[in-house]
Amino acid sequence: MPLVMTLCGDPGGAEALAPAIQKLQQDKRIEVLCLGYRNAARIFARYGLKCQGLSDTAGAMDLGRLFRDRRPDAIMVATSFNGVDLEKTLIRLAREAGVPSLALVDFWSHYRERFSDSAGELSCLPDRIAVMDEQSNRAMMAEGFDPARLTVTGQPAVDAARAARAPRRLRALARRRWQATPRTFVALYASQPGRFDHQSQLGPDRRRAALAMLVRGLSIFARERRRQVLLVLRPHPRERYAPRTWGRRMVTTRSDARSPKSAATLGCDAMFGQRTMLLVEACALGIPAFSVQPLLAQAAGGGVPQVRTVTALLRSLHKAAARLPRPPVRLGSTAADRVVASLLDLIGLERVADA
Repeated sequence: MPLVMTLCGDPGGAEALAPAIQKLQQDKRIEVLCLGYRNAARIFARYGLKCQGLSDTAGAMDLGRLFRDRRPDAIMVATSFNGVDLEKTLIRLAREAGVPSLALVDFWSHYRERFSDSAGELSCLPDRIAVMDEQSNRAMMAEGFDPARLTVTGQPAVDAARAARAPRRLRALARRRWQATPRTFVALYASQPGRFDHQSQLGPDRRRAALAMLVRGLSIFARERRRQVLLVLRPHPRERYAPRTWGRRMVTTRSDARSPKSAATLGCDAMFGQRTMLLVEACALGIPAFSVQPLLAQAAGGGVPQVRTVTALLRSLHKAAARLPRPPVRLGSTAADRVVASLLDLIGLERVADA
């Protein structure tokens, strides 16, 4: 029975990889060994996946021993970019042993850094790279990636968001936790600190400016609509606390790290952030979502619109309050199946529907 070894470290990569691992485990022809480090083990547990943990310090040595002992027939990894980067180690081990490899890109940024060494050379390339859409495919080719390695599969985390069950119950659960009345307009800010988005190459962490603009816009919106506004601050999985900000008249703030991601997304009336996958998932669910970029315009990815001024922010808020229908972003409704099919193709197997 072929053995597939999977590995991830960062939360975003784990959210994308987990649905593909679930699909892979459903195929009774294949054995799956799931490995994780840092935040991945906690994310995998939420998906019901048993994961063998690796440490930051001894992870590379343990990974080498595991690879030699288990001798996998293929590997499937995320593309964490955290300074430890055990995925790169596993890709190198697989290449040296002639083992087929697939890497899944989970966000629209830092393409070269995900596969390069300390000198910036693309020395950690797998046999195949699964990307989210044509936008990321074109961007990677422009940065020097071989088109033959790239395959557009969609983003499995978006599929998982769309598959959330009982959306009305989840929305009610979140709003009850937030003590939000039916008339309260709930804006959720999804935090993505610069140190976790590797913005050191792009400038300082700009959340303070983004939050200041958001609170100002919400205050004007509340006054114009004569409506109470609640700003929910959701910390990043690797943050201990939510970013600090202060409410204004008719705008109150609340921190929430405990509500399930799907409940928090469905519970809000509009979601704001800068560069986080939660914005893309909100769009996929038809929730108005906006990338707040007051000082530095960077593509948020996944078709998430940007707002750079208070005027544009107010326009977005009024549209969200009016509940204007907004078409969901289509990134492929079978992304996890496509990722698995691409991996199985590398080892000469066909994807079996509902395996």
